[in-house]
Amino acid sequence: MDKLDEKKNYIFYTMRLIYQSAPIRFLLCIGMLIFISSFPLVNLVAVNTLTARLSASPFEADRLVWPGIAFIVSLLLNNTKAMMNVLGSYLWITAEIALQGALMKKAADKSLIFYDTPQFYEGLQKAKEGYQNTIGTVMMLISAIFISLFSVILMAGYLVQIDWRITIALVLIILVKGIAFKLETGSLQTLREKQAPDIKKRELLSSYFWAKETRVYGACGHFLTKWKNLNEELTRVRFSVERKNLWIAFALDSLTYLCYAAIMALSVYEQLSRGNASAAMSGIVVLFVAMDAVFSNINTVVVQFGNLFKNMSLSRDLFEFLSDEDVPVKPKEFSSDIAVSLKDVYFRYPSAQQDTLKKVNLTVYPGENIAIVGQNGSGKSTLVKLLCGLYDSRAGRISYGHSLELSKDGYKNIATMFQDVQTYCLSLAENVCISETKKSMDEKRAEDILGEVMGKQWLSAYPDGVRTKVGRAFNGIDLSGGEKQRISLARTLYRTSSLIFFDEPTSALDPLAEDRLYQDIIKLSRDKTTFFITHRLSSVRFADRIIVLDHGEIVEEGSFEALMAKNGLFAGMYTLQKQGLW
Repeated sequence: MDKLDEKKNYIFYTMRLIYQSAPIRFLLCIGMLIFISSFPLVNLVAVNTLTARLSASPFEADRLVWPGIAFIVSLLLNNTKAMMNVLGSYLWITAEIALQGALMKKAADKSLIFYDTPQFYEGLQKAKEGYQNTIGTVMMLISAIFISLFSVILMAGYLVQIDWRITIALVLIILVKGIAFKLETGSLQTLREKQAPDIKKRELLSSYFWAKETRVYGACGHFLTKWKNLNEELTRVRFSVERKNLWIAFALDSLTYLCYAAIMALSVYEQLSRGNASAAMSGIVVLFVAMDAVFSNINTVVVQFGNLFKNMSLSRDLFEFLSDEDVPVKPKEFSSDIAVSLKDVYFRYPSAQQDTLKKVNLTVYPGENIAIVGQNGSGKSTLVKLLCGLYDSRAGRISYGHSLELSKDGYKNIATMFQDVQTYCLSLAENVCISETKKSMDEKRAEDILGEVMGKQWLSAYPDGVRTKVGRAFNGIDLSGGEKQRISLARTLYRTSSLIFFDEPTSALDPLAEDRLYQDIIKLSRDKTTFFITHRLSSVRFADRIIVLDHGEIVEEGSFEALMAKNGLFAGMYTLQKQGLW
C-alpha cells in the first residue's frame, strides 16, 4: 500500500479497496444511489402537481391521470431500496474482508521483535479499533453523499422555484443541525474521557466475581456492591448529559421549525392575498412533504460528516499501521567448517535503554550439544531468538555452516521447542504436522510419533485417535502443561532439521516426566547441532559444552566437569540449586 500522506486519504483508500474487490457492483451501487436520490424529488413533484390539479377550478378528473400515476410510481420507487440494501451489504462485506485481510497480513509480516514492545501492541489495538469504525463510516458517508446530499440539492433547486425564501430555512436547518451535533458529540466525548478510568474500574470489578479467592473468601457481595454503586454513578452522570443534549436539540429544532412555519405562512399569505387559494393549498401540502424529506436528509448528511471527523483519528490509526514500513530480517550469512559463529554480537530491544546482549563471541561446530544457562534476565532466550533468525543483532555478525543446509531468508532445517507451547484448535495430527506446512500432512507418521512421545495407551484413550480436536472452543480436549510440551516435542521430531533449539522445554513437567523428556531430547539431538536452555542445572551434564550468561555476556564456557572445577558462577549456581536455595 502507498504511504498515506493525509488523514482523509483513508476514505479514498477504502473506496479504492471496494472498487478493486468488486468494480462492477461498486459502480452499479453508486449509480443506483444517485438514482434513488431522485425519488424524493419525483415524489415532491408528483404531490405538487396532483394537489394543484385537485384544487383547480373547474375540476377535471382526466387531468389527474398522469399526476396520479407519477405519485404511485414514486411510492413504488421508494420500495426499491431493498435492492440497494442487498448491494450495499455485499459491498460492506467485501470491503470488510479485504480490509481485515490487509490488517492480518501486515501483523503476520511484522518482525517478531515488534511483538516484544508495548508500543506495537498499542498500535495494533488502535488499528483493530480503527478497522471496526472505518468500514461503517465510509459506507455510511457514501450513502449520505450520493443519496441524502443529492436529494437535498435536487429538492432545494425545485423548492426555490416555488419560493426563494425557502433557501433561508434550508441554510438555517443545516447550521442548526451542525451546531446541535457538534455540541452533542463534544459533550459525550468529554464525558467518555472523564469516565474512562471509572469504566475501566467497573470492568475490573466485574472480573473479580469468578476468581477462586473471591469465592473462597465470600467477597462476591462486597465487589458486587462496589460495582453497583459505581455503575449507578456512571449512569446518573450520563443521563444528566443526555438530558442536557436533549433540551439543546429540542430548542434548536424548534427554532428551525418556527422559521420554516414562518416562511410557509408568508408564502401562503401571499398566495391568498392574490386570491389564489388553490395555489396556497398546493403550497402547504408540498412544503409539508418537503419539510419531512429535507429534515431527514440534512440530518443524515450532518450526522455522517460528523461521524467522519469524529472517527478520523481511529481510522488514521488503522492506516498508519498498514502503511508503516517493516524492518526486514537480514538474510543469513554462511561460512564453512562451523555450525554457528557469533562475532561481537550486540542486541537491544526497541524500548530498552541498555543492550540485552553485549559482545557475544561464540563458535559452535556441527553436531555439538550446547547448553545455555544463567540467571533470569541474563539474555538466554534472546540469544536463542537471534540464533533462530527471529531477531536481528544490533551489531556484530552471525554466520552459519553450509553443512546445516539452512535457507538464506527462512527457517528451513531449523526446529524449536519453546517454553510457552502454542497449541491450535485443530486435530492432534495437525498440531504435530504444523511444523512442516510446506509438505502434505502425513497422518500415519504423526500417529507414530505421538505414540512414541505420549505413549500408545494415551492416544488410544481417544476414539478419534490423531483426529481428536484440541481446545474447548470446538468441543475438543484440554491438554495439560506436560502434554503440551510433548506435543511440541512431537512437532520437533516430525520436522526435518539439522539445527534444534530447546528453550526451557521441561518447565511444565514434574521431575519424572522431565527425566523422560530429557532422554527423548538426547536421542533426538544425536548427530544434530543443538542449543538447550534450562534453569535446572543438573540436566546439562549431557551437553558437550555449557555457555554461562550473566547480564548479557558470556562469562564462562566449558564442560560440566570443567566448570565445576573452575568453581565460578556456574559452580556457585549449581551448589545453591542443589541445596534448594536457587
